[in-house]
Amino acid sequence: MSESNIWISKKELLTLTGISYGQLYRWKRQNLIPESWFHKQSASTGQETFFDREKILERIRLIVELKDQYSLEELAGILSPDVTARTFRSRHVKHLWESGRQLVRRYRRIVEKREFSFFELLLLDAVSRVSPIEEEFLDDLLHSIAAWRELGKGTSYHLIVTQKGGQMSAWLVESGTGFWADRATELLHKFDLEELSQDLSLRLKTIEDS
Repeated sequence: MSESNIWISKKELLTLTGISYGQLYRWKRQNLIPESWFHKQSASTGQETFFDREKILERIRLIVELKDQYSLEELAGILSPDVTARTFRSRHVKHLWESGRQLVRRYRRIVEKREFSFFELLLLDAVSRVSPIEEEFLDDLLHSIAAWRELGKGTSYHLIVTQKGGQMSAWLVESGTGFWADRATELLHKFDLEELSQDLSLRLKTIEDS
């Protein structure tokens, strides 16, 4: 995707989605769309508001799809979860992934507890998508999550998995910061935790409601 296609202006967004200016800013006030997604940039007409195209279009699609199913408070919690607000017991979260029982058991042995924060689950969710994964690297990743869990002040991170000379490594990088590797390093996976958080929140809600 070219640089020009990464961003979408507020005017184009309203035209493309059919929502009104009032709806857009009401959803912002209701925490359905993060304030940090509203980017002021210089344009020929002065200052204009732009959004990350993929993120905002997916967020509006979800709001429209779910707004009749959940209250606004519930929807805000699903779409913009507070990673420090709650903990989740292992007997519930092991059903989140096909390999969840084994993944949770291995992580529990490291942290020696039965309740996990949303941030921990978010990182485990990303790990569950790394395939294929060797046992030694999986253990390294789980130990890293145990160390990274104290960083969980939000979802604005990327989990990056690289490989060099057959050796895999993982990096937790704050969104908006650069990541450059040498040419011998291969990028295997890049997970946007903010994007994963929406899907994870919906799955947790489904488990709780069942």
